[in-house]
Parts: sequence; structure tokens; C-alpha cells
Amino acid sequence: MSKVITMQDIERLSKESARVLYGSDSVDQPNNLAQSEPTMPSKNQMKDLNPNNLSSYTETDRINHRLMNALRIIKVQCDCDIPFLFRSEAASMAGIKGAATLIAAEKEALKANIIQVHNIALAKTKKLFWEILEQGYSLIKQEQPKWKSKGEYKHKLCVYRIAHTHNRHGYKTTIEYRRPNGKLVDLLSVKGEETIYTEICASYPIEKELINIEKNLSCEPMPTKMYLAVTDRKMKNPLNEAVHDFKKSFSLPCPVDVVLAGDLIGPLEETK
Repeated sequence: MSKVITMQDIERLSKESARVLYGSDSVDQPNNLAQSEPTMPSKNQMKDLNPNNLSSYTETDRINHRLMNALRIIKVQCDCDIPFLFRSEAASMAGIKGAATLIAAEKEALKANIIQVHNIALAKTKKLFWEILEQGYSLIKQEQPKWKSKGEYKHKLCVYRIAHTHNRHGYKTTIEYRRPNGKLVDLLSVKGEETIYTEICASYPIEKELINIEKNLSCEPMPTKMYLAVTDRKMKNPLNEAVHDFKKSFSLPCPVDVVLAGDLIGPLEETK
């Protein structure tokens, strides 16, 4: 028999959320509420902690625990210097252990409409990551940040993580580097005499990437290498073929390689 969600359940969820995220029972004043009594959430707080489909939940206590795990992951991701984390990275940093526990938290977060799940290709597999939605930021009382770099969330994740990886290998990077002809390159990486342009290819049609090649290589200064980093494995072969055909009519001054975006992204910390 399904359990009806009561106001007391919502109040308990509010207090449990505050304890997990802030170490106190208050959702308003995490820094100085240790000396005060827990208070009933306001109507606005109730709205924040009551997604539209909450009334359909059953097994409240277990569901609350799953949602709290999701909020812990979200909070860690928001507080990281590099907020574009893969799901496994964010879960590990949040202390969430076990695939079953992580998947249960993800299902609850999707049901509450606080995340969207994406993936990018690498090697012979793929990496999953969470995009935190407006409701998720609301639950942890943070403003949704704005990041430099055009494109959707997947595009931004690739740019920032590839830049981070290049930085760790001694490159100086510039996101949205403007060429003398006005063309913006997703990522410029420079080390000594080496200059790399990286364009993230996260959407169709692939023909627009040929325009990127032409504009990026139509004037000085020239890079020593250019990457077309695809986020979808299915894009790689068609884009490779298009680039091959493009070379027949346009002499390329440097190598242009089609690669999987995930293969350009290293771990946040070097393995010791």
C-alpha cells in the first residue's frame, strides 16, 4: 500500500537535507543555527523541497535517503573548482559508494527533475555526467552559474575539462580565443612552439565543422595542430570522411585530427 506524503514528511526531508548539506537542521542559516531550535520550513522552502511529482512517492524514508545522496553529489559538484565533473568523480568526492547506491540516487534526482544526465564518448566506452537543473540549484541554495564558452552544457564540459587537462600538461589555454578574422576558436592551447586549436563537435550537421576548419586556417597565425573533438561516437567516421574530402580542395597548413572528446580529457588529479 502506498504511503501518503504528509507535511511532517516534508518537514523531515527539509531538516535532513540541511543536516547533510550544512551540518545543522536549518535550511536558512547553516553557519550559526547550532544554538537555535529547528523551525518549520517556510512556504518557499516547502516549494523548493517539494518537486511536482513528490506526491506520487512511496517508501518515503528510503526515497529521502536516495534524494539526500543525490543532493550530496550535487553540492560537491557545485563546490568543486572545476564544476564539470563526471558522475563517478562527483560520487566519489561525495562519499557515495557502490554502483547500486549511485544509480538509485540518480533515478531519484531524475524523478525530482533536479538533474539531466548526459554522456560523451571515449575509447570504447562513454562517460556519464550530471547537468544540474534550476530546481537542483534551488535545493542547495545556490545561484546557477554562468560559464564562458558557447554551446550547451555538454559543449561547456568538454571545453573546460580539456583546458584543465592541457593546463596540467604545461599548456597555457584560452577559452573562446578570437582569431584576427573575428572567428572564435573553442579552445587555444599553447606551449613553447606548439599551438593547438580544439573545436568541440557536439551537434549536427557535421558540415559546419568544415566551416570551422576553413575560418580557423584562413589567416595567420596558424596553429601547429587542430582537433575536431566529437562528443558522439557516431559522428567520428562521417566527419573523418568529410575532412578527407575537404582536403582535396583546401590545402591544410597543419594536421586536422578528428578525435573523441573524452579521449582528450584526463582525470582531475594525476594518478600517483
